[in-house]
Parts: sequence; C-alpha cells; structure tokens
Amino acid sequence: MIFICNLIKYLKGGGYFVEDYKRIDLFDLLHIIAKKIWLVILLVIGMATLAAYASENWIETVYEGESVLFIGKSKTNTTLSLDNYNLDGKLLLDYQQLIMTRHITEYVINDYKLNISTEDFRERMSIEALDESRFIAITYRDSNPEKAAIITNYLATTLVKKASEVLGIGNLVIIDYAVVPIEPISPIIELNIAVGALVGSILSIIILLIEYRFDRRIKYRYNLENFGITVMGFIPKHFKDREQQT
Repeated sequence: MIFICNLIKYLKGGGYFVEDYKRIDLFDLLHIIAKKIWLVILLVIGMATLAAYASENWIETVYEGESVLFIGKSKTNTTLSLDNYNLDGKLLLDYQQLIMTRHITEYVINDYKLNISTEDFRERMSIEALDESRFIAITYRDSNPEKAAIITNYLATTLVKKASEVLGIGNLVIIDYAVVPIEPISPIIELNIAVGALVGSILSIIILLIEYRFDRRIKYRYNLENFGITVMGFIPKHFKDREQQT
C-alpha cells in the first residue's frame, strides 16, 4: 500500500519521488528498465506461453450451434400491420420464456439422456432476436461440436412444436438448421496470448519498480543535485583494462 501511495505521488510530482533522502526520477526508471530489458522479454514470453498452454490444456473448449427461426404470419391472419409487429415482439418474449421452462428443458435432457442439470442446461442455451427483426436465433454450447449442433436443432424443432401445442400459435418457421461448428467460441487462444503478454509486461515493470524503490544507492550526480547539494567534483571510474594499458 505504501508503494502504491508513493507511486501516485510520483505521477503527481512531475517525475520523481520524495522519500526521506532519496529521489527517483523518470530517467532512473527508464534506465533500469532498459538495463534489465531481458527480464521484461522473459516475463512477456513466459506469460504468453503459459496462456497458450492453459488455453490448450486447462480451459475447456466450447462450441456453439445456432439455428435461425422466423416469426411468420399467423395462419388466421394474412395481412401485416403495426399491431402484428408489436405482437411479434411480445411473442418473442413468450418464446424465450417457453424454451426456458422445465417442460422443454427436461424434455430435451431426458430425450437425449444428458448428464446435466436443468440449471446448467439453461446456462448453455440462449434465444434472442437478430438485429431487432422477426428472425430469432437459438444457440446451445457444448464441448462436443456435433452434440452442440444436434441439441440446437432439437431445441428449435421442439420450440416450434410446443409453441403450437401450448400457445396455440403456429407461426414459427425454421430457416437455418444448425451445422456442426468448426471453430470453438472459447477459448480464444490469440486473445489469451495477448492478455498473457500484457500481464507479463506489467508484472515485469512492477518488479523493476519495487526493486529500484528499495535500492538506496546514489548512482548519478543529479541524485545529489536534486537535494540542493553542490557537487564539487567526482572521481572517475577506472576499468581494469585501462589500467593494464597504462
């Protein structure tokens, strides 16, 4: 918490901390990041690789089947009016509630002998209008692509049948039956890798900030000048190779 507060002071203070006897300016932070860029690269690659591995092995692959239906004209009404569109909007709500009832969900679960609870089954399925039109889409998600398509189509046909029996309305028509999905909807490996790389870069910067935050050494001349201390001179650093040449 103290580090976070000091970091906020750093951002508000124009580029440096004021903490007892030490200041850390923006140049110092950029210098330490550039000096240990290997750590940034290592963590970015490591977290991206971990995200890719987790997506392939730890996260369940989910496929989604989709069937499209159309709310057509009632057999007893061959003309369209504004009242028809208002009625279709209400019918969509009726269909959404009907397909979520135990009357349909348990019917499908028992018919296909699915080892799943009614609540989990409802979470895997959805029904919604397409772009506020009279077309509606029924979807079902499963780890098996074939099963996702089969159950989606069975839900669509069951809804058409039960809507006629329960609601007394026979205006639902199946336009597109679900096909076996090829690509999963989850996990999105590319997105997970990007997120992993971003987490790795943030984590590396946090580590470098914490490391430099607790480094009490004075490394540059301006570290003293920031405190108003006049530097009269400095002793140059001699390297061994230079000493051997002399």
